[in-house]
Amino acid sequence: MNKIKVEIVNNKLDGFSEVTLRGDIGNYEAYSITDFFNNCSTKKARLRINSFGGNIQDAFDIITSMQIFMDSGGLIETVVSGRADSCAGWIAACGSKGYRKVMQFAGGFFHAPLLADGTRIKDLPDGDPTKEMLKDYFDKLIEIFVSSTGRQYSYIKDIMEDETEMDAFSLIKEGFADSVIRVNNAPILKNGLTKQEIVNITSSIEYSIIEDKNININNNVNMKEVAKILNLNPEASQDAITGAVKAINEKLSLAQSDITCKNAEIVDLKAKYKIANEELSTLKNSEIIKFVDSLIESEPAKADQKTALINLAKVDFETFKSMNESVVNKGSQIDADIKEQGEKTKKESELILANEFKNLDIKERIELRNSNFKKYSRMVNAYETLATEIL
Repeated sequence: MNKIKVEIVNNKLDGFSEVTLRGDIGNYEAYSITDFFNNCSTKKARLRINSFGGNIQDAFDIITSMQIFMDSGGLIETVVSGRADSCAGWIAACGSKGYRKVMQFAGGFFHAPLLADGTRIKDLPDGDPTKEMLKDYFDKLIEIFVSSTGRQYSYIKDIMEDETEMDAFSLIKEGFADSVIRVNNAPILKNGLTKQEIVNITSSIEYSIIEDKNININNNVNMKEVAKILNLNPEASQDAITGAVKAINEKLSLAQSDITCKNAEIVDLKAKYKIANEELSTLKNSEIIKFVDSLIESEPAKADQKTALINLAKVDFETFKSMNESVVNKGSQIDADIKEQGEKTKKESELILANEFKNLDIKERIELRNSNFKKYSRMVNAYETLATEIL
């Protein structure tokens, strides 16, 4: 049975104009829904979603029209009534904060952008224009979810790359929706159904939403005191009190969502701290090994104790270093002395050559050049370098 893919209804009862998105998201759906938002006669719109996804660019077109509508002062309530998979999940998450709803049996599936044949970004070779296009789409998509959920970029990226399935309550926990709609005649969805089968089953049901009941207040309760606690007029009606309590519950739900986001940020910060700590530990270990190597260079007899010395240094590196720094410095000084002595000996040899060259007459220099050009060159270089010291 083919389902109506896009249906527009003007709801006179609650002031919302409604549009329904079912099944596949393609060019026709994008045109119909963007046209709906561009010409909506009310400032309140309800977008009912039951879709297994579709074309990336068409989804972006719908999201853009939603954003324009909200930027102009409009409110968009999104209601997931079956599935919100792939780019349908992007659309559902982009409704007005606090008005993104999901029925208790509904769900969503999130993944990175891919081609129609299932080819993923990682399957394409580097430098492929199609791969670059998908990576660009992926980056834009992550930014959309960062904005709509309050989650960190890396957190959203992991959810997408892991190809994550979420039920209604997970969607709320992760910030993709705000509240659950409970219905009296919720369908029983068996395991093994395809996403399209779920969409067809849930789209054919006329839902009976469980209505919120008035608060049952015992007759012995002083109504004026209740109104006072809620900062209402003492003469407020029970309907007014019920409305105030509902408003408080909505704020509580939003606060709980904020707490969930903050907890996710804390988890992310802890992960970053752990990585930074591991990097610091690696650097410290590298410094310890380098110091122990220099200690062994100064005292080669300690080479067999290298592992023990490293473990000892890890316990308290500053103390270990202060106890052995003199040995290392002494070794460094010996090396410097040897180097200095070598340079001194070399200079003395160069002075001898320079003086020999100075004492040769022209004829002797020519004969030397012809018979031993290598020695002649060394004597010339020494003479030119040290001329000021032998004159």
